[in-house]
Amino acid sequence: MNHEMISIPFPENLRKRGFFVLEGIDGSGKSTQFQKLCAWFQSKKLLHTCLIEPKLDGTGKILREKFMDDKQLTAEEELNMILLDRSEDVVQNINPAIEAGKIILMDRYIYSNAVYQGVRLGAAYVLNENIKRQFPFPEKTFLFDLPEEQALERISQRGHAITYFEKISFLTDARKIYLNLIKWDKNIEIINANAPQHMIFEQLQEKMTALLKTQ
Repeated sequence: MNHEMISIPFPENLRKRGFFVLEGIDGSGKSTQFQKLCAWFQSKKLLHTCLIEPKLDGTGKILREKFMDDKQLTAEEELNMILLDRSEDVVQNINPAIEAGKIILMDRYIYSNAVYQGVRLGAAYVLNENIKRQFPFPEKTFLFDLPEEQALERISQRGHAITYFEKISFLTDARKIYLNLIKWDKNIEIINANAPQHMIFEQLQEKMTALLKTQ
């Protein structure tokens, strides 16, 4: 496991305004807030698109099936499949939304990749693979931070078998990398995922309202 400081420079030329991502370890509650924010954008009649990675179709669907079956892909196989899925997503969804001036909200993106594959490959290596492909980076990332023990407790209540990514040792390493990313990207903001859902949503509404005023 590698927790080295990320020495490669952040690619400011790839940062895109109006592009927002929710990140966090499994069980942090980010997907619930993602759905709430998407519904809020809709109620406000804002021009937007809401996206999830891995995608629900194409390469992303295959990848999700492999993760849920807990098939042990090598780290390189995981990375290659994720980069292919992201290439499809950028071409089909993300770049067209940027060009159309839409707000983009994503549930997981490059930083999930840097964390979940970075546990075995190193976060800097994974980030550099994304940068080489010129994938756009978000204007703002909200990192839902929760102690791994509490995350595992939430995961165990879902009623499905615990996958490799949901074991306590992996969650511990993943959280450390997420927190290390804050030192690399100044536009990552921590959200206390231990707060009540309604308070988190109110906080996100306030932050998004302020961000959208600058667009």
